Amino acid sequence: MYIHGNRFLQSKSKAAQILNSLYPDKKKSISLLIKEHGTNIGYTLKRFMREGLIIQNPDDTYSLTQFGIWFSISNQLGVTFLQLCVLASTCCVQKRYDENGRQGYYILPFFEEIFKKYYTKKQLENVFSILRTKRFGYRITKKSLRVYPALHNTLMHKYGSHFSSLESWLDEIQEQELDILSAVLDNDSLIIDQENNGGMHNAS
Repeated sequence: MYIHGNRFLQSKSKAAQILNSLYPDKKKSISLLIKEHGTNIGYTLKRFMREGLIIQNPDDTYSLTQFGIWFSISNQLGVTFLQLCVLASTCCVQKRYDENGRQGYYILPFFEEIFKKYYTKKQLENVFSILRTKRFGYRITKKSLRVYPALHNTLMHKYGSHFSSLESWLDEIQEQELDILSAVLDNDSLIIDQENNGGMHNAS
């Protein structure tokens, strides 16, 4: 069973700090990263590269991939990647509908259609429930999520372009099996071992 989407970096871990220090498009040399985060970061960098979170550029600096940007955002917001997928989709749908004078919200069946091969119905329902519990939004219909308007404005101002790219990526998943999907969802692929204070934990 695929469970990566229900994992997240401990917010104060060294791994999270490294990832967030590169957000969204910073380029940093290994010497600068060592200066900022200490000498024992080699394993984390290699793991991040192997799992598609960061890349090493031709000038030997490190920067985030698109997936790394999304994962950093999930860390900043204190949600799992799977929860971020719902939150981003909700915000984008809500923006489009609200701009046309209609009440926008995201519904569970759309989300189930994307991830039904990888998660149980209960797991996907819990994503919506947890986001409501964390006060990101509220229910319009039985299986839906609408982000609180003030929070929606804040999130779209700060993350709007990245939410749009994530929504587009999710749309592509429905049309074809992308190689990156395996990297995102593979149970063995993105378990980042604890390094110093770093670690990845299951969401409750």
